[in-house]
Amino acid sequence: MRHCVRVLALMFAAGMIIPAMKTAAAPYRLQQKVDFIRDIQPIFQASCYPCHGTGKVQTRLRLVDRSLAMSVIVAGNSRESRLMHRILGLGGEPRMPMGAQPLKPEQIDLIRKWIDEGADWPESAAAEATVLKDQSTITQHWAFIAPRCPSLPPVQNNAWAKNPIDRFLLARIEQQGLTPSPEAAAGLDLALLRLRSC
Repeated sequence: MRHCVRVLALMFAAGMIIPAMKTAAAPYRLQQKVDFIRDIQPIFQASCYPCHGTGKVQTRLRLVDRSLAMSVIVAGNSRESRLMHRILGLGGEPRMPMGAQPLKPEQIDLIRKWIDEGADWPESAAAEATVLKDQSTITQHWAFIAPRCPSLPPVQNNAWAKNPIDRFLLARIEQQGLTPSPEAAAGLDLALLRLRSC
């Protein structure tokens, strides 16, 4: 009997807690602040950067540069922001993006909410903006550059260096005003290895 009461109590508590958890989490998702890098920049990259990016620019507006973009954004007031007027096609101006599909209502709402929340545009977004559709503006990644041997540094004691790595080490030693230690005896190396393994 006691076991049944416990099971019923647990089922009752779970029935009350789980729906409460769902309703508590739902407003959080609705109230989550719009993030420029996560939410807004992908919209700009897909729809705006072809004309307002770092490549050929149709107007003097560049949406990869915060200071220039803020000339058409009134932080905290999407109704007064020219960016919203152009996206919506208000005031007799053509709707943006020109010559492409209009933004989806969800995208427009995200931009509106972002502007109303203060249009927070972090400095780190400038680095993210270099990934554009125009491949000519992308700098080549280091992994795709063929490695090349660096020139060997000049050293005073050429006889000491037995390979290129020795020349780099000796150049650093000489730069510090030091001299390398003399080479150890041939049999001593083997003896030291044996001692270390004990």
